[in-house]
Amino acid sequence: MNRKGFTLIELLAVIVVLGLVLVVTIPSITSAYKNSKIKSEEVFVDRLTQAIDSYVKLNSDTMSFSCKSDRCEGRKTENGKEYDITYQKGVITINDIIKDGILTQKDFVNAGNKETSCETSAEVEVYKDSDFVYCYKMKKDSLKCLTDTYKENIGDYAIDTCVWKENQG
Repeated sequence: MNRKGFTLIELLAVIVVLGLVLVVTIPSITSAYKNSKIKSEEVFVDRLTQAIDSYVKLNSDTMSFSCKSDRCEGRKTENGKEYDITYQKGVITINDIIKDGILTQKDFVNAGNKETSCETSAEVEVYKDSDFVYCYKMKKDSLKCLTDTYKENIGDYAIDTCVWKENQG
């Protein structure tokens, strides 16, 4: 007898094998997709940090810094040693960086969350210590374009390059 085609059992076996392959691969594909979104958000924040750094280096002499009282004091840890510092605080916005041409509106897009546009009026706290060392802080909710998954993995700030802590009191 000349046999053409597959039997029902053979077709069911192929479908079961394909189903098992899908069950094994779909969770890893989903995980890889989520990890790539988080990684792209990390790259976005790193690029933003570099743009802030460039802006501050170019405009530090014209930026205004102040303190709530006559002095702001903190503790800095460097090379395992802790010491007191004084610092001042200034505020810039992402709009300032875009207007200066360091960052373009087109580049200010979080690839990990394209559904929401980033807030250009987001404020960046710029600190200058007594040794003229600058650092930056930006609250994680001020950008309004970071995903909840990314925000869960960071502290209160999306950007925090400061190595000192403010004295309480």
